[in-house]
Formats: sequence, C-alpha cells, structure tokens
Amino acid sequence: MAYMKRLVIELSKPDLRENAIRVLSKLFHELAPLLWNSVGTIEVLLQEITSIYPNLSPPTLSHAQSTRVCNVIALLRCLASHPDTMSLIMAMIPMYLYPFLQTTNTLPQFDWLRLASLGVIGVLVKARSKEVIPFLLSNEIIPLCLHSMEIGNELSKSAATFILQKILMDEDGLAYVCATAHRFFAVSRILDMVMEYVQRQPSSRLLKLIIPCYSRLSENRGRAGIALTSSLPGVFANPAFINSLREDPTTWRWAEQLYENIRKNRFQSDRMYDIVWSTSSSGYVSFVAPLHVSSQSSSAIDWTAYMERLVIELSKPDLRENAIRVLSKLFHELAPLLWNSVGTIAVLLQEIISIYPNLSPPTLSPTQSTRVCNVLCVASHPNTRMSLIIACIPQYVYPFLETTNILPQFDYLRVASLGVIGALVKANSKEVILFLLSTEIIPLCLRSMEIGKELSKNVATFILQKILLDDDGLAYVCATTDRFFAVRRILDMVLESHERQPSTQLLKLIIPCYSRLSQNRRAGIALTSSLPVVFANPAFINSLREDPTTWRWMEQLYENIRKNHVQSARTEVQMDDIVDKLCV
Repeated sequence: MAYMKRLVIELSKPDLRENAIRVLSKLFHELAPLLWNSVGTIEVLLQEITSIYPNLSPPTLSHAQSTRVCNVIALLRCLASHPDTMSLIMAMIPMYLYPFLQTTNTLPQFDWLRLASLGVIGVLVKARSKEVIPFLLSNEIIPLCLHSMEIGNELSKSAATFILQKILMDEDGLAYVCATAHRFFAVSRILDMVMEYVQRQPSSRLLKLIIPCYSRLSENRGRAGIALTSSLPGVFANPAFINSLREDPTTWRWAEQLYENIRKNRFQSDRMYDIVWSTSSSGYVSFVAPLHVSSQSSSAIDWTAYMERLVIELSKPDLRENAIRVLSKLFHELAPLLWNSVGTIAVLLQEIISIYPNLSPPTLSPTQSTRVCNVLCVASHPNTRMSLIIACIPQYVYPFLETTNILPQFDYLRVASLGVIGALVKANSKEVILFLLSTEIIPLCLRSMEIGKELSKNVATFILQKILLDDDGLAYVCATTDRFFAVRRILDMVLESHERQPSTQLLKLIIPCYSRLSQNRRAGIALTSSLPVVFANPAFINSLREDPTTWRWMEQLYENIRKNHVQSARTEVQMDDIVDKLCV
C-alpha cells in the first residue's frame, strides 16, 4: 500500500509521472479509492489526457504519446470499475474521452486510444447502474459507438458493439433508439455494416454481440420493429449462417427470439416477402439509410412528418439518394404518400430510366443497381396497386427483366423488378392478370427462371404460378403450342436444376404449375406423354409428402395425368377406327 501511495504522489512530479502512470496502470482494482481521494491526482490525469488534444487534428499523434495516454485511461478504467467511485459520472469525467472516439484516423496509435476509451465506457455499462445509461444517452454516446463500429478494427468494433448491446438491453435505451426514425436507421445501418464485416472476416466474438442487438430492436412493437422486419440482412436466411449460430447456446437463444419477433412483426407483409426472406442468401434486400439522412434531420421529429419530409427531399437532387434509401425501408404505409405527392412518381421513373443506357453494353455499377432497387417499393399497397396498372408503370421495369447478364448487380435489379410484379399478382386481381398477359410478362418470367439465381427463379416461378392459377392465364398459356412448350421447357429445366441443387421453396412453387397445366385438356394430353421422369422416382415422390399443400397439388397432377392418359388412349383407338374405315 505504501508503494502505491508513493507512486500516486509521484504523479504530481512531471519528471516521475510517466513511470508512475505506467506502473499504476498495472495495479488496477484496489487502486481506485486511493486515486480518487488523493488531492490533485484526477486533475493530473485529466491534464495528461487534454495535453494531446492538439495532436488529434491534424493527426500528429506519436506512438509514445498514445501509449502514455492509454496508460492514463487505464487508470480511469480502474476508477470506473470500482463501486465506490461512481462519482466519476457525476464529475462528467468520461466526456474527456469523447474526442478520442470522434477521430476518423485509423492508424494504430489512434485506434489504441479509441479502444482504451471504449474500455472505460464498457466498464461503466457493465456495472448495470441506473445512473449510467441515462448519463450516456444524454451525452450522445450512441453516435460515437456507431462511429467506432464503422471505422475501428475488430477489437474496437467489439467494444463499441458491447456498449450498444448493453444500452439496448436497457428498456430506456431501447426506447431511446426506437423513438425516432433517424436514430433507428442510424443504428440499423451500422449493424448491417458490421454483419457484412463478419461475413468477410468471421469473428465469433463480434457475432455474439451483434445478434442480441438485432433481437432487442425486433422487440420494439412500434414501427422500428416493422422496419427491421422489412430490411433484415439476407444472411439471416442463409442455412449455413443459421447453423453457425447454433454452436453457441446463448447466441442461438437470441437468434430464436429474433426470428420469433420477426414473424410477429410481419403482420402486414405478404407471401411475396416470405418467399424472398426464406430463400435469400446473397444479402440483397438489405437497403439501409446513412447515418445522416439529410442536413435537416431532427431527433425529435415524428415518423409521419419524417416520411413527408423525405418525400419532399426526393425532388432535391443532392438529397434524393439518401431519401430513397431510407424510404425504401418503410414500405407499406409509404405507398399512398408517394403516389399522391406531386411529381414524386416522375422523379422515381426518372431514376429508373437513367440507368437504361448502362444495361447494354453492361456498364451498370453495384451502387447504381442498389439505388434503383430502392426505388422499386410502391406496388405492394392495395390503394396504389390499380393506379400503378392503369398508368402502365410496371412496364418501366421490363428492360431489367430482358437483360441476360448474370452479374450480381443485374440480378439485384432482376429480383427487385420481379418483386414489383409479384406484389401485383399476389392480389389475385383479374385486372392485374389481364394487364400482365397483354404486356407479355410470361416470356420475361421464363427468362428469369432460366438464367437467374435461385432467388430470381423463385420469384419468377411464383409469378408464373399465380398466372396459371387464374383461368384466363391458364387458357392463354395453353392457347398455342408455342406458348405451352415454352413454359413446359423452362419448367423442366428448373426441375432439373432442383435435382442438382435441391430447393424446397422452388419445388413448392413448381409443382402447382405442372398440376394446373395438366388440367387443360389439350395441354394435359401433351404433358402426359412428356412429364419429366423424376415424377416416377419413389424418393422424389416421398419427399413431396412432407408438405401437405405440395402433396395435394401432386395428387391432383397424378389424377389429371391418369385421366389424360385414358383420354389419349381413347383418341388413338378412335383414330385407328377412322383409318380402318377409310381403307375399306
């Protein structure tokens, strides 16, 4: 104890201070009361911290300076960890570290400072004191954590995510984040960014921290929970990723809670989105807002006013991209506002048309593709669906379905465009089917089923299924041999791809297509003689029994095939009789 007291005294002597700081930083917990109650010691530590502020910008900080201040911060961490020194918060000491968290420099000496500062905040939130979370929220710690999660190395990202997780675990913290759209989208964007980082550079530690953050956000029963439902990164539907979460029981419990909350929050989603979420593994659909949506953002603005302001910003070229990106996450309640706002649809069509020249020759960039994908979100609302048809708006996305390029940015556009058509056919409206048939949507769907990735195949097959379930749609396909054989060829091709890469979702969509075709007399007879051999495979048949709906369609298909086979045999007998009579 006498040794520690002597070292604390040496802090007041400039020539002995550096060594005293280095030694004291190793002693830690039992040191806290002595540091806090020693006259002038805290002043000396703060003097050391503030002395390097001028070296932050412009960045002239040396490794030696950074190490020295990190040792000082270690002493503050010691103070923060001791229950008798919570007066650290009352004295606003943590705010002296904020300048280190505001830096954008990624050099090692800056990241050491960043990590050490986050360590102090992390110790405070770990204490679970009622005073800590309100103090941090009132002093805007969340933007600083998000900043560190965005630019820091793995350790900094982990420490900052730990702090964010602890804040979200607190009811007041969760309410604070979800109180405004600006805060929620800021957090959502960075969480998505960290998830992308984890996919590139796997980190089980970071994953264990980030899953609870998503789960807690999903527990908000307001619009934040619904917004998260419509924008959850596609990796959450990746079977390999899901299996990796099972390895840690705690993480898996959080993931199960997340999936359950997503299911509950999806009260206004339709089956179209179920298909997208259940099959996506590419990360597509995760379109997120930037931290600063516009220069006019306000933390107190309500959701409706916030959306209205963003719609107005669509008409301002310098704010348009950010506005589109945020609005694309709000989906359902947004459609009437977009449709009824003067000039907004013209702006959106301008965005779509602007990339037509990049389709051929293929010069489309991922950024351009993402921006236009964000535009395609108006078709799902019942109040705008028919207006969209009357104005022939869906035809503006047809050029994206005509492309044959299979690069990811083209496939993103393909899926987004098919999503618009899928939202229309999901309504089971006769007007929609007739409109789509008149604009030759079937060849475009067949092309997507042929060249697209699994997600594109699923959505295109969904659209074809909806058309065939309509009597006019079935009659249209079976009216000519060219149409029927074009559809059957692609169905057979998709079924072959399923044998190579099994997809339960795709199978659930394709079996009803075969079944409906078999219900048409002429097409049914043709199908009877050319049904893929896999339909006679016992293993394949048994796999279909696992899903009751699919199996009912399969039973109907087999029944129709049997009837058509009998009809075909009778026709052959009648033709033989006619030939015999002619020969006599």
